[in-house]
Amino acid sequence: MGSQQSGRPEPERAGPAPLWQPGPGAARAVPGAARPRAVTAAFWLGALDVVVAGALLAAKCVMSDDLVLRAMGNADFLLTESDVQEVYYGILSGVVLLAGVAALVWFGLLVAMRRGRPWARAALIALGFGWAVYSLLSLVGRHPDGMVFPLLELAQVLSLAATLAALHAAREHFTA
Repeated sequence: MGSQQSGRPEPERAGPAPLWQPGPGAARAVPGAARPRAVTAAFWLGALDVVVAGALLAAKCVMSDDLVLRAMGNADFLLTESDVQEVYYGILSGVVLLAGVAALVWFGLLVAMRRGRPWARAALIALGFGWAVYSLLSLVGRHPDGMVFPLLELAQVLSLAATLAALHAAREHFTA
């Protein structure tokens, strides 16, 4: 773009690149270069993490209504059935909303990592490690509802471990 008054071109203004476009912080400097397999594998394994977490949340929601009813049954005051339902659906709605926000953040980080953002890879490693430790700790103890939760938690730990391994394998792509 040229200025018509002075005859010399105006400098173009460079702002920060949006997350969906590779910018100065992107690791892939060569246009058209193939994305490493480890990055693609980490992306899809990260998506699998959310699917397993959704299955775990669904199982907990299905089996938790009895827990809320037992807790409300031990209350010192008289509750009607509609009071118990309101409390249950309120808690359930909050948990599902929080899980949805966490899934959106996780997917956003996965997309940014796939676009070559090293900070997204670092955030995924930190969050994934914390998530895996939390899932491992939930395997410890008694499981009165059977083997559904321990098996889903084990699947979660294995899925997260595979995601972290793929993110580690892709480290050279993000340091180039």
